[in-house]
Amino acid sequence: MKRVIYVVAPTSSGKTTSALNLSQEMNLPLVHADSAYHIIRDQLEINEDAGQLTDYRRWNDPQSFGLASWAGHAHLDDLKPSAYRKLLEGINGDLIIEGFTLSFISERNIIRDLVGDHKSIIIRIRTTFQQWTRFYIKRNKDESVLNRRKDFERLTNCFEPDSSSAIFTVPHPEMVTKKLIACDEGKSSMKDVFLVSGTSFPSSFGLGESQDNFSSVGKNSGNLAFFSAIGNQLTAFESVAKWKMSAEEIDSFGDIGVIPAANNFGAHSDYNGLSEKFAKLKCKLVMIGLGAQSNIDGRIPEVPEGTIRWIKEIAARRPNPPAPNISVRGPVSQKILDHYGFEGQTVVLGCPSLFTNPDPDLGQKIAANVRPIKRVAVPAGHERWRHLSKLEASLTRIVSATGGSYVGQSALNMFRLTRGEARLMDEADLRACRDYACPEMDLEEFTRWSERHGNLFFDVQSWMEHYRRFDFVIGARIHGVMLALQAGIPGVVVAHDSRTLELCQTMMVPYVLAKDVQQGITREQLPDLFKFDAKAFDENRRALAKRYVAFLESNELTPVSWLKDIASPA
Repeated sequence: MKRVIYVVAPTSSGKTTSALNLSQEMNLPLVHADSAYHIIRDQLEINEDAGQLTDYRRWNDPQSFGLASWAGHAHLDDLKPSAYRKLLEGINGDLIIEGFTLSFISERNIIRDLVGDHKSIIIRIRTTFQQWTRFYIKRNKDESVLNRRKDFERLTNCFEPDSSSAIFTVPHPEMVTKKLIACDEGKSSMKDVFLVSGTSFPSSFGLGESQDNFSSVGKNSGNLAFFSAIGNQLTAFESVAKWKMSAEEIDSFGDIGVIPAANNFGAHSDYNGLSEKFAKLKCKLVMIGLGAQSNIDGRIPEVPEGTIRWIKEIAARRPNPPAPNISVRGPVSQKILDHYGFEGQTVVLGCPSLFTNPDPDLGQKIAANVRPIKRVAVPAGHERWRHLSKLEASLTRIVSATGGSYVGQSALNMFRLTRGEARLMDEADLRACRDYACPEMDLEEFTRWSERHGNLFFDVQSWMEHYRRFDFVIGARIHGVMLALQAGIPGVVVAHDSRTLELCQTMMVPYVLAKDVQQGITREQLPDLFKFDAKAFDENRRALAKRYVAFLESNELTPVSWLKDIASPA
C-alpha cells in the first residue's frame, strides 16, 4: 500500500530540514504544505504572508474550529484541494509532506482524498519552549519570542491524532529518520534512548578556545574514552542532553537517559544543583561507570549531601525495578556507596572503555605486540600532583630519549601545554608545568620540548591511532593507558588513588603502585613492569562483558551485537 509520511511540528522547530534529510535518505519526493498557502495567496492576490492566513483563534479550540476559519478571508478552504492537487501532480508512489497545518485531521483528510487510500505515518517533532525560542532567534534574529510562551503552548497543543495513522513522537528533528527506520522494522515500541552528560561528542570541538574545549570534555579529555564507548555500545542511542539543560528539556529527549559517569561520588564534588533538577525529571535513568573518589587505601570519604541526593534521584528512576540501574567501577566504589545507603542498588562492571575494541581476543593481540621498547608515550599527569613530580620527571626523560609523546588530559594548564600553547600561557602556569614535568629545563627549553612532544586529542579514534606508533604507554591516567590497550599496545597504569587501583584490579589492567616507583622509573625497567596474562585478561573481560550486557538489558537498553560477541564463551 502507498505510504504518506507526515512530518508535523510547530513553526520554528526544524521540521523542514528534518523532512528534507528524510527525503534524501529514503529517495522520496517531498511536498511542503506551506506551498499550498502560497498558491492560494497568489491566486487571490492577497497581500499577506501565507503563514498568517490561518485563524489563530482555532488554536484555543481546534476540535471546534479545525481549519474552517481563515482570518476573515472567504472561500480559502474551498481552494485548498486544488492547491494541493497542483503540488501532488506527477507523484504516484510514496511521498513525504511536512507542515504545521498537517497537525489537523481536516488538512490530512484533504491529502487522503487526493492521494487515495494509503498508509498514514505521522512523525511529530516534540519540542520545548527553550528549544523553540533558540531555533526562532537563530533563524529570525528576533528575541521578542522570549515573551511568547502562550503562543508556543497553543502551537504545541493543537495536534489532532487519528486512529488510522501510525504516530511517532521524536524529541529532536535529527531523530526523524531513525524513528521512521524503526517504524519500518516494526519497532514502534522502541524506547527513545539518549545520553545525559556534561561531556560533548567530538563533533562539537574544533579550533575553538582551549578553555571552551576543556569545559566541553568535562575538564578531562580522558572522559571521552568512556563517553564515546557508551555511545557506541547502545543500538538505540539517539542524542545527548547536557546537564546544564532544564529538567523539561532533558525530558524532551526521550524515555531513558543514560549517564556516563566518572569519579563523581566523593568529597570533591557537591551535585546539589543536579539533585534538585533530577528530582523534576519524568524520564527513566541509567548510570554507567560511577566511581567513588578516595585515597589509595579506599577510606570512606565525607560525601556532600547534595551528591548523595543526586544519586538517590537516579536510583529512584530505574527503568525496571528492582533491577539496579547504577554500575560502579569496582568494589571500593561499591563499598563506599553501600555505606551511604545504596546497598544492593549497584553492579560492579569496571569501565565501558574496556570494550572500545570489539575483538573478543584483545588480550592475545596485546601480548602479540610485546616487542623491544623503542618509543614510549606518556599520558600527562596533573601539575599539582607534587607527590608524583619525581616520577613524572622520570617519565618525561623517557619521552625525550625515545622521541616519544606526552599526551595531555587535565588540568587546563597541561591541556594548553600539550595543545601547543606554551608561548601563550602565563609564566607562572608554564613554570608550574615545567617544575612538575621537566624541572631540569629552563622555560624556553621546556616550551620547545612541549612543542616537540606534546599532543592532545578530542576524539578517541585519533588518540588510539596515535598510540599505534609507539611500543609502550605508561602513566598515571587510567583512560590514557586504557586507550593504548584498546589499540593493542602494551601499557601500564601508575595507580595513585583508589579509583585507578580498583579499575585496574577489576579489569586486570597492568599497573604499578605509585608509592613503589615514587622516586622514578627508567627505560630499562619498563618491560618488567608489564605484568600481563593475556588469557586471564580475556576471560575476565568476557565475564565483565556478560554482566554488562545483562545490566543493559535489565534496564531496557539494547547492546550492540559485537558487545554480545565479547560476552559469548570462546
